[in-house]
Amino acid sequence: MVIATVFLTIIGMTAGYVLGERHRRTASAGSSPTHVSRGTTVTTPAPSVSVDGPDCPAPAEQTAESLYGTRDLKQIFMIVTDNKTTIWICEDPRGALFYQSHTLLGGKDLPLVQNHNGLFLSGVTRNGDGFEVYDQKQNQFEIGRERLQIYFVGGKVQSNDVVKVEG
Repeated sequence: MVIATVFLTIIGMTAGYVLGERHRRTASAGSSPTHVSRGTTVTTPAPSVSVDGPDCPAPAEQTAESLYGTRDLKQIFMIVTDNKTTIWICEDPRGALFYQSHTLLGGKDLPLVQNHNGLFLSGVTRNGDGFEVYDQKQNQFEIGRERLQIYFVGGKVQSNDVVKVEG
């Protein structure tokens, strides 16, 4: 449990920097160019996608809004692992996917606080029937219906079985 807390703390400290960089890139790539005659390029907003489903946790919504200027995150996938970690995959109206986790600390279900007992990541991609995302240290998270696997850059692999699935 102490190792998990230290791990989340380290991730949290560097997450701000990486997420800020991604936000800057996302903000500049948030619109799509449309080509018109005579080589003129006009920029139009990215299309909006209607997503059905339950709302994602409020801390995910707040983080997405403050870092990416996006709102109305909807849960498209959720798992609970055997170590009592809950992971949501959320989608915004533009179709961007986000990862939000909430881990019990010391066996206690405390309110989700980013970079303390929760981790918010952008850049989620679909991977078969699951999802994949990398944190700021390039650790790879594979989120599936049967297990969560984290491949750390140092070679360690953490695997947790899924005990509950939605979506």
